[in-house]
Amino acid sequence: GSEARGGALVDENSAEWQDKLFEEFNSLAVIYGLPSDRFIKPNLSASAASREQLATLHGEAEADVAAAARAAASAEAARQAYATNQEEEEGEEESEEESDEEEEEGAPPLPAATGSGNGLGNGLLDLLGDLTMPSAPVAPAAPSPLALAAGFNLDSATFQAQWGAIGESCAFALPFASSPAAQPVVTALGAHAVKCMAFGTVGAAHKFYFYAQQEGGPVFLVELVLDLGTHAAKGTVKSTSAAALPRFVEHLKALVRAAVP
Repeated sequence: GSEARGGALVDENSAEWQDKLFEEFNSLAVIYGLPSDRFIKPNLSASAASREQLATLHGEAEADVAAAARAAASAEAARQAYATNQEEEEGEEESEEESDEEEEEGAPPLPAATGSGNGLGNGLLDLLGDLTMPSAPVAPAAPSPLALAAGFNLDSATFQAQWGAIGESCAFALPFASSPAAQPVVTALGAHAVKCMAFGTVGAAHKFYFYAQQEGGPVFLVELVLDLGTHAAKGTVKSTSAAALPRFVEHLKALVRAAVP
């Protein structure tokens, strides 16, 4: 039959009702003889739904917090990278400034512009030189010694033939104070490869004939007269090379000065 339970008409022979009753066996549904949806208040089911919604919202909130934490970590990493870059740039600027300071410290100090009659500092005068004073002339380099062939020999016939054939000559005169003998003069010049062809004394004069040859170059013929009365040495020099005469003449004059002081 049918009976009223919990304010509702229930058909106990209903198959659906019996299935629900047996499903909830060993529960309050046996005591009440009704399925649980007949005596459980609807707001309890709503509370369960609310709990599920709260759990969902809590999960979403945790996800949002995790995302915010990741974003904050990324921002902190970017800040640290920027700070590191700034420190490196400042370190490079400080290194450049220190290098500039070291170069300035190593540079020589500028000369002080202290009192000077022409308005220039003493330091500048040291650098520029005294503009009012002419610079000392540079002495020309001394010519290299004339190299004469020590092994060169000339016979008297060839000497006489060349002396007569060569027209170009150079003469010189030197004073002397001593009264030299002839042989020491021959020995002194012979030590420098100026060899004597013949010599003799006529009255108050010594007369010599010398010859020499430049290494790999021309031949020189010399007539030298030492006048003991006037104390004058007079020489005549001839050469197969007129261009070589001046240098040899200077060389010979130096030898005569040394031999006849």
